[in-house]
Amino acid sequence: MVATFGAIDAEGVASWYERACVATLRSPPTRGLFFGASAGCVAGIELADGREVVIKAYQPRWRLDALQAVSAAQQRLSGAGFACPVPALPPLRFEGVAATIDFFLPDPGMRLLDMDEMTHSAGSLAQATSILRDEDARPWVDTHAMDRPRGSLYPIPHNPLFDFTLKAEETTWIDELATAALDAQDQDDTLPQMLHGDWSARNIRIVDHRLVASYDWDSLGAFRESKGVGIAAATWRSNGERNDPPAPDSDEINRYLEAYVEVAGGSRGRKWRTAAIGSALYTLAYTARCEHSLEAQDPHYQARRARDTLAADHDGFLNALNHQ
Repeated sequence: MVATFGAIDAEGVASWYERACVATLRSPPTRGLFFGASAGCVAGIELADGREVVIKAYQPRWRLDALQAVSAAQQRLSGAGFACPVPALPPLRFEGVAATIDFFLPDPGMRLLDMDEMTHSAGSLAQATSILRDEDARPWVDTHAMDRPRGSLYPIPHNPLFDFTLKAEETTWIDELATAALDAQDQDDTLPQMLHGDWSARNIRIVDHRLVASYDWDSLGAFRESKGVGIAAATWRSNGERNDPPAPDSDEINRYLEAYVEVAGGSRGRKWRTAAIGSALYTLAYTARCEHSLEAQDPHYQARRARDTLAADHDGFLNALNHQ
């Protein structure tokens, strides 16, 4: 919360949300539906006039104009019948904090996805990508808050809890994989387009083999398709909680890519597949560094879903990069 609001306590954050409701929506809050904090702070709120909204407040590095582009994309998606939140107001800055306000989209509950739901994850991503395909992505290239600073191997971690400087000498093998992954990503020279950048089980809801809700659209960015699909392949059945299974190995990631291409149609060449594998591997390397950071702070922290997969399938990933 400090990264978003500065040095205020929980009561101060609640007061900010109350003032934001009155000032922007002209109705005071009567009940909280949920609250969460990670890259930003998000609250579901019931208003006195009966509306239910979700207000997400962002760290300063999230650009307001980028959030406005996200809002426009959500309008287009929802207008096409895609299951995503509908903006209640355009993104704004309230008391110096950038925020988005969407109408509440009922959540059937976060859960891990099963292997037989892989096609539905890949297919819904392909559908969203198709709807947004002709959006002009050029203004948003290299502007996302999670883009890597020049000369850095990783982006600034999405949550201040992660400190990549801790015991960094123990992560050389992870960083070597991340470097190889970035080299592979660069083999794809197709034009960027607007894609969701975190199509994981944490952010989508599949019920009876169809997508019923999708969240975290602020991860939308101007990426090459191979990058966005690679990220999804590495995270598609993960919810980011302690019950996460081991991360997908190189064989499972290849199966996800095949499922996506089958639904999306068209052809994807060797460069695309190599770049997508690289994107998936880089995503796992970043996750492994987050895991290592938490364990360096607390030796009792034992989450190793990405590190164990990378260690066990180290050669499999490198072979996949070199033999697509």
